[in-house]
Amino acid sequence: MNRTSCMAVTLLLALSTGCVNTIERFTIDKIVRQSLTQRDLAKACSMGEALTHPLTAATPDRNPPSRALVVAELTSGMCYELVAREAELRVARARTNLRNDPVGKAAEIKDARALADRLNAEAALRFNRAWTHLEDHYGTLGTDVCPRVNEKDEVVVLVGIVGGVLALLRDKASGASVGIPLDRINAAGRAASCLDNERWWHAPQALQAASWATVPGTAPDGVDP
Repeated sequence: MNRTSCMAVTLLLALSTGCVNTIERFTIDKIVRQSLTQRDLAKACSMGEALTHPLTAATPDRNPPSRALVVAELTSGMCYELVAREAELRVARARTNLRNDPVGKAAEIKDARALADRLNAEAALRFNRAWTHLEDHYGTLGTDVCPRVNEKDEVVVLVGIVGGVLALLRDKASGASVGIPLDRINAAGRAASCLDNERWWHAPQALQAASWATVPGTAPDGVDP
């Protein structure tokens, strides 16, 4: 039995016992660690889709594995994001060839744009659920008070914050059909400041800079985003 099969069996056993802490620790400590070594985004997104329903179905509503669901929803959102990008490429190709076939390519642009909008909206919903699950566990993000996070769970916080930002970006790409609040980027930037910048590849600082650049006047004095 290979490593992936062993992990799947262990997760199923944990789900069957209904032990939320066991499920979360296995997801964060084992599945996330292996996923970080994957260069194939399609495999990572498939992992998220496979996890989401068992995690929500096999645990009580009053105590869901919120941190594990952060990981599952974020990675499952990449599935829609990948196909949305392909649809956007179809739009770009059709526009390039519009002069050669104005009627046919105009119809192709309209269809591909509608598909891209729908897929981006679905991606935004999944990414937003990652952010929501993170807030379910740690409370409202982006306040003046940083949540208390164990070092081994910081990766979950980073994943959830990135999910919140991606939800906003995918929603904008869909024509704002989901309605992710525009101040999400500010909340994400403030939440990211709670993480160690050196430990997490300067991603927290990048998220902060993105929020400052998006909303003029919010950067600290003397800082150029």
